[in-house]
Amino acid sequence: MVLVEVGAVIILATILAYISRGLKQPMILSYIAAGLILGPLGFGFIKNPETIKSFSEIGIAFLLFIAGLEINLKKIKEESPVFLTSGLIQIAMLFSTGFVIAIMMGFLKLEAIYIGLTLCFSSTMIAVKLLSDKGVLDTLHGRVVLGILLIEDLAAVLALLVLSTPEMTPLLFFYSLLKGAALFIFAYVFAIRLVPIIFSFAAKSQELFFLSSLGVLFLFSLAFHLSGFSVVIGGFVAGVVLGSSDYNLEVMSKIKPIKDFFSTLFFISLGLTLNVFNFSNILSTLIVLVLVIIIFKPIMITIFIKFFGYKTRTAFMTGISLAQISEFALVILLQGFSLGHISYEIFSLTILLAIISMTVSSYYLEHADGLYKKFYRILKVFDKIPHYRERLEYIPKRLKKPIIIFGGHRIGRVLIDTLKELKKDILVIDYDPTIINNLINERTPCIYGDVNSDDVLGKITFSDIVISTVPNKKDNLYLIKHVKRANPKSKVFVSSNNIDDAIEYYNVGADYIILPHMLSGQHISLVLKNLLQKKVSIDKLKRTNKKQLEKYFERFFVHSSHKL
Repeated sequence: MVLVEVGAVIILATILAYISRGLKQPMILSYIAAGLILGPLGFGFIKNPETIKSFSEIGIAFLLFIAGLEINLKKIKEESPVFLTSGLIQIAMLFSTGFVIAIMMGFLKLEAIYIGLTLCFSSTMIAVKLLSDKGVLDTLHGRVVLGILLIEDLAAVLALLVLSTPEMTPLLFFYSLLKGAALFIFAYVFAIRLVPIIFSFAAKSQELFFLSSLGVLFLFSLAFHLSGFSVVIGGFVAGVVLGSSDYNLEVMSKIKPIKDFFSTLFFISLGLTLNVFNFSNILSTLIVLVLVIIIFKPIMITIFIKFFGYKTRTAFMTGISLAQISEFALVILLQGFSLGHISYEIFSLTILLAIISMTVSSYYLEHADGLYKKFYRILKVFDKIPHYRERLEYIPKRLKKPIIIFGGHRIGRVLIDTLKELKKDILVIDYDPTIINNLINERTPCIYGDVNSDDVLGKITFSDIVISTVPNKKDNLYLIKHVKRANPKSKVFVSSNNIDDAIEYYNVGADYIILPHMLSGQHISLVLKNLLQKKVSIDKLKRTNKKQLEKYFERFFVHSSHKL
């Protein structure tokens, strides 16, 4: 019977996932919908939802295991203050907002704490999926979103740990902290002493490596369970233990398919958990909390990011990317419901809030550029927000007719180094304050600004060559037209990720299109040709390649634990 029930929900979830995919909606919603249809609110086909809940608990342990794998503790210690500060401030403000709203609406203090926590965290799964689908995960606002989500995930796990005791007395709370501290010390010792030994041996066999990864996951899940904590915290800690090792990417690739299956069951179980209740009792609270999540939260995050000196567009895109509640909030509320901390109505409220906010945020990101253009005049108000950064530019007086480079990250960085070696004057324009600060420290001429900013473009006298490594299509089209109007003799080089965009760039006046994937293939072909014709030895190629990689890692992955 268990197999039939699991099979039924998976089949229905798959069908609904196809529909969600076609409608460009988050597939999480289809999983929850499958649970609603087959659960008590629907046809009542699932007679024993506890079985699927047991599977789902394993699934969320896998989910948090993967989240932990993506966290590098060495990186957190040196992370940009914008992530840490804005993340912590918005968590505090949203928690306070939710807590006050809940108290004003007659909820108990402990219930208000859970409602406050519901608002604090945004969905890593939803944000990463939608940003990745749009191809903007590696843009500046994509990197800022990931940094803030990292802080939120850590705070969410801490909340899970603190709220894991059935009775919230000071003595039990202190005892929980002691047990938690002991387990984290054990995890630290395990990561430093045992992980390198175990996985260096296991790496010789794919099967043994896979089993070792599962073994670490279930070891920590069991340890936390026996200590009175949720198994999902153990899953997260296991991920963090392996996340700072040299094997994190390999572990992630092995575990991900299993994680996807079990985490699907988790979201199905949320739908199964919903039962008949008096919807009118929570309607007013639901409306207020939805407005806080989809309107107040994006505005607040936009203000914080703007304060740190980022452009209004980056701040706005970051804000709307985080306009939903997290899967972590669902886990926290599920734990609270199981422990008797909150009522069934509050748990149902959270699931409805998740469905609505995740749907709205998907629309936000799908139409992000249109929304920015529509609210552009209103968003100009954010330009008046003071920020702590000084004027970010360095333009020496001797600079004459420089080669203009838009974008100083990755491809742009390589171009900067090459042109410097050729003793060419350059001027770099980028809207990442960190990149501009680094260029100022190097005494490289630069301006902090956006490609589509008339104020920035108005400062520039376009010379013979203009290069854009910016991935945004609309920005590149605007730049090509602007440069050709300002100086028809300028040669415009533009980066493109696909052929269709490249053809359109040529049609509006671009002189040369940089296709990174094509250039990679041409470079490999040239290397192989030189090797096969014995123009260069493999040892020399290896030495040169290692030097280039080391230089690249120093530039962009200084926090990496990998050694070349």
